[in-house]
Amino acid sequence: MLTKFRRPLGLCLLVAVVSSCSSETQRSKFPEVSDVQEVDLRWQPKTGTRVVLRMTVSVRLSGTVVQSEPESKRVQNVAALRTIEFPDVGPGYFEVRVSQNGVNVPATMRFSNEFSLLDIKYDTDVAGAPDMEKVKAAVNPLLAKLQETRSVYGKWKVGETRPI
Repeated sequence: MLTKFRRPLGLCLLVAVVSSCSSETQRSKFPEVSDVQEVDLRWQPKTGTRVVLRMTVSVRLSGTVVQSEPESKRVQNVAALRTIEFPDVGPGYFEVRVSQNGVNVPATMRFSNEFSLLDIKYDTDVAGAPDMEKVKAAVNPLLAKLQETRSVYGKWKVGETRPI
């Protein structure tokens, strides 16, 4: 079940961050401020903050094996509800917990405000004691995706673009 968490955190954070930034195709409804030449985006999570993402992924099957199937059977929509919680935030660090469709990843990850991993606390009081290797396999991709989001924060010049 934990293998479903491999990429969701990265997608959740990327969607949350990208959707909060304006782009060429999405102009802000706020007026332009002509004397502003630079913006400093700072990461400032608050204890108790919860980000909930509802995502639907469409999967289309193709090839000779499914060619004779009607279109309705060749397309599958998969919905997922992903939650990212910040149970504790302090000077210089923040903690993250993740769940998908109501199933928690049995670990709390602590990061510095620069998105460097400081610690992982695995839940050991879970009934049935989770297989730590499976938990680690689920957590590691989440760590990489979360750390990728740090490129969004910092000083941006008006009109500047960066690969994310």
